[in-house]
Amino acid sequence: MALTIIFAVAGCASTPPTVEMEPSSIARKLGVPSCRVSVPLSQSEVIQDAKRMGNPRPESHPEWSGMIASIRLGDQLRLVDCLRASRSARVDDLYYYALIRDDRIVSAFHFIVIN
Repeated sequence: MALTIIFAVAGCASTPPTVEMEPSSIARKLGVPSCRVSVPLSQSEVIQDAKRMGNPRPESHPEWSGMIASIRLGDQLRLVDCLRASRSARVDDLYYYALIRDDRIVSAFHFIVIN
């Protein structure tokens, strides 16, 4: 029993608590200057983070399936976080994963609902 608890705690400690974010220059380059943008993520990192954020089955979401089906060589998946955008900034989407192609956001996966 004690050994199981040790492994459970060690497993939790090895999971990164947040996604690493890029400098603000990357957000400006992608056309979301009031937001924060993550480093490029793998598909499995996106799924893991979406689950960490409370979505129990993000891989079954139609928006995710469509995004993954359209990925091309050289595309990137990144988290876009506009929750702290200044009130003067007009931000339509607050928190989502974006498919980036040629420095443009071409699709989004909204994996959580924010009230």
